[in-house]
Amino acid sequence: HMDAKVMERFLASTKDKTALLINGDLLDSESLSRHMKLHNLVEYEHELQMCHQLLKGLKEEFDHVYFKAGNHDYWLERYLLMNAREVFKLRGMQLEELLQLAGLGVHYIHQLRSMSFNDLDIIHGHEFNTTYGNGKYPAGGYVDKWQTFKGRYDVRILASHCHRQDHVISKRSKDGKYGEGWVTPAFCRKGAAYNPYAGWDNGWAVLHNEDGKVRVQIVTL
Repeated sequence: HMDAKVMERFLASTKDKTALLINGDLLDSESLSRHMKLHNLVEYEHELQMCHQLLKGLKEEFDHVYFKAGNHDYWLERYLLMNAREVFKLRGMQLEELLQLAGLGVHYIHQLRSMSFNDLDIIHGHEFNTTYGNGKYPAGGYVDKWQTFKGRYDVRILASHCHRQDHVISKRSKDGKYGEGWVTPAFCRKGAAYNPYAGWDNGWAVLHNEDGKVRVQIVTL
């Protein structure tokens, strides 16, 4: 469901950038989902081939490409664990091997691992087993969860997952500390056939390292 025009504008505006993070849901994995299958779904093998070619092209544009798996990327692992545990153990069945990431020079990050870029923590957004994407302002939920997980107020968290942009600054604690969170827009077509009224946003985030403090710039189209 990727919007080709969004990708074209992204590549045109990031020619001066050297590192790219794909923060989950590179694949859709519709054929492995528990949802009703549409007549025109993309079979998983073909989807893997398309994503491999996409990553190959992105690696030619950026010196460093990182790919953190999201919930849609995890569906193969979930499908095998639920239906064929012994098959999942076989060599070559992991997503990073099926996409040939090592040969492409793409760094793989498991779907349950968080990331840090200086003072900014980064998650996909599905890790809490709670869907904030149904709400109009999902960033507040992520900040609240991350403050609870970290056990402190002054957290800075960036998530994706929800296909819409959002930004929030939390209430200050008694000692003046507060949290801040961002949710990035996505590259999906805004009116996917299975969810035509979702109200998704198109765009991406640019992270600027300024002496150890990260400034988050959300680009929307």
